Amino acid sequence: LLANNYNKVGIYDKSLMHLKSINNNSPYSHNSIFLKFNLLNNLGKKDELINSLKFEDSVNENNKIKILLADVHRGQGLYEKALEYYNSVIDEIDKPRNKDWNIFYSRGITNERLKNWDNADKDFLMSLKLNPNEPYVLNYLGYSWLERKININKALDILSLAANLEPNDAYIIDSLGWAHFLSGNFAKSIDFLELAVTMSPNDSTLNDHLGDAYWKMGRYREAVSQWKRILVFDPNFERKNEIKTKILSGL
Repeated sequence: LLANNYNKVGIYDKSLMHLKSINNNSPYSHNSIFLKFNLLNNLGKKDELINSLKFEDSVNENNKIKILLADVHRGQGLYEKALEYYNSVIDEIDKPRNKDWNIFYSRGITNERLKNWDNADKDFLMSLKLNPNEPYVLNYLGYSWLERKININKALDILSLAANLEPNDAYIIDSLGWAHFLSGNFAKSIDFLELAVTMSPNDSTLNDHLGDAYWKMGRYREAVSQWKRILVFDPNFERKNEIKTKILSGL
């Protein structure tokens, strides 16, 4: 109770200190572990969070904690282990209900990261069946199709819906702009991509997309300027060599 009170008023370190004193045999063990994982995650104590996963065998029957464990593993890039937990929870769902949309969404992300494309698509579509107007699921599915260059027209449709539902999200607007780009409608793509960059001016991918669209419209100086910006604010960008090639040679 004391730990919970400290958590509610934002004194997370003291909350964590008291939680660590709770014995695994305590009737409060499950609740304390769940709160402890959340606190470690919120405090950014990733190493300690991973070490705390040794408790997982003792809480294996608790789906709420299994979902948290799955989320923690996914956040650390441990996708195979995360998938095991998500599968375990979903296997126990006899008839999915609206409230289950998020677990299918989370497993879809995990499958997508593992390049299990078919399974990822099935999970995203199930998530949307349970919650049809969830903009972030629409965006994730649509953009994953764009990255694979499949279902471009379908992606354009669902991303348009996502943008209507969440018009102030830079990444959704960027996805819609990129869908227009891949559809060959470069002028229209620029409208959305410029808006996305206005919302999030220092995002490398958004600036890269806008540079590509400028180039396709013959606005070469603006394209090069856009790509150069990336190397200024994100010199360690994972695709920096590709950006350098674009600056020298264009598309």
